[in-house]
Amino acid sequence: MPELHVWQEIRRNDRQTLLFGALISACFHFVILHIHVSQAQPHLLRRSSPKAVRIYRYTPPRQAVSRPPPKVVLKKRSGPPRPIPDPSPTTPEPPRAPRAAPEFIAEAISLPEPDLSGFQPPAPPEPNLPKRIGPDGIQPQIIRQIEPVYPVTAIRARIDGYVILEVVVRKDGTVGRIKVLSSKHAILENAALEAVRKWRFQPGSIRGEPVDALMSLTVTFTLNR
Repeated sequence: MPELHVWQEIRRNDRQTLLFGALISACFHFVILHIHVSQAQPHLLRRSSPKAVRIYRYTPPRQAVSRPPPKVVLKKRSGPPRPIPDPSPTTPEPPRAPRAAPEFIAEAISLPEPDLSGFQPPAPPEPNLPKRIGPDGIQPQIIRQIEPVYPVTAIRARIDGYVILEVVVRKDGTVGRIKVLSSKHAILENAALEAVRKWRFQPGSIRGEPVDALMSLTVTFTLNR
């Protein structure tokens, strides 16, 4: 029995020692945590100063009340109406005297006659017409000649002959106006005209200058016998 009592006393002392140690450890951890929190976030421990809050009341805007326009009342005047003045003048204007027409006096002026004894009118310009080149010039020369197409009607009728043409050879060697001077048969004229229009010439010249020249050409149509 005395041993059991000693053993219970020891266990009681151990429990008190554990509780006291746990209490000291908790106090120590609380102090360390408080120190860390105060150093890390000092602004959390400070109290914020109170701020003033203004409160505004909302007042709705006033709506404009549309008022009807005022009525215009015309008052009638009593008594007779006022006379309206006549705009036409009471006294007529006197008639104006007509203006006298201006008089013109014509006087003859004698001028001396001009002396035209030494005056010579300028010579009219020479017309730029084709000319027949004489012995002092060079006649156009044929550089391309195309044979006429023998009319089929003339071949069937065994017609041959000639056509004499008056031709204008231009400065550039082309053929201008063509005129039939004479022909043995009229059926041959169109073929001769169509052929000569395609001819080309070395243009004629007078004193070294090319001119439009007149010349006569004979186109002969011959059948093979």
